[in-house]
Amino acid sequence: MQQRILSVAAALLALTLGGAASAQSCSCSSQQVTDGAGAGNANLTTALTGNTVCVAKAGGGWENQEAHVSGGALVDYKRGPGHPVDPRAQVGTWAISGTGANTAVSHTYGSTTYTWKVCTTKSNGKPVAGDSIGFCSNGSASSSISATLKAGTNTPC
Repeated sequence: MQQRILSVAAALLALTLGGAASAQSCSCSSQQVTDGAGAGNANLTTALTGNTVCVAKAGGGWENQEAHVSGGALVDYKRGPGHPVDPRAQVGTWAISGTGANTAVSHTYGSTTYTWKVCTTKSNGKPVAGDSIGFCSNGSASSSISATLKAGTNTPC
């Protein structure tokens, strides 16, 4: 388990430092997905809760398939729940904080936490399953990790 957490964290760090092969990049300064006060304004919470974030690997396949389970569990699909060697497993936790331009998602793997702003190319700022999103590391205006949202948390990307 500890080795898997470290490998997932290392993959995120490598993507943060080196970029990723992706569909579309976006800008967190002008296309940020935010949560706001009041009903109907939880755009980032709605986009992530109960869905899987799929990060493509250069050359094909998936670098990460992380399900954002309601309640805060972050689950890596790996090769699926029935696989004898690499089954689906919780690798950390996730949480959303802030509102407006301060909205961010945090992913915690063991004692290491990564905090991101999220952006979308959708003009209404409300990504849904099938849409591309980007993760901007702290202070970065453009996305350093591009991903696709997949509906649900129990199927592979």
